[in-house]
Amino acid sequence: MLAPIHTARPARRVAGFTLIELMIVLAVVAIIAVIAIPAFTDQMRKSRRSEAVSSLQQMALLQERFRASNPAFGTAVQIGAPGSSESGYYNLAVTANSATGYTMTAAPTGAQAGDSCGTLTYRFDGTQPSGQQIIKTHSGGSRCWD
Repeated sequence: MLAPIHTARPARRVAGFTLIELMIVLAVVAIIAVIAIPAFTDQMRKSRRSEAVSSLQQMALLQERFRASNPAFGTAVQIGAPGSSESGYYNLAVTANSATGYTMTAAPTGAQAGDSCGTLTYRFDGTQPSGQQIIKTHSGGSRCWD
């Protein structure tokens, strides 16, 4: 008698990922996010801060233009300065003005309020001797004007 013929099925390959593989990918993505998000946030703060510095320097040019035809430096309204930086993350103001100098500030608002530099101050004091007449300060402790 003939032996029965058994046909062997080829082994089926399972398609897809295992739970372990998915968990490893998830862990790698989480580690990258923990590193990348704070670095991105810090770069955004720096770019907003540089916009505030640029706005203060533009206001200084407006002050010089105003002073060329007036006996004293002007207020923010007189020089035509905007009330805030271009993107709105800093409020700009002329806090003091006289015939010999002025003080302008850029105070952070909104998402920039947590910036370590705090309020940026640009002061021109024409009464000082031949040394530095432009004083740039901030209320934070890091390098804010660089």
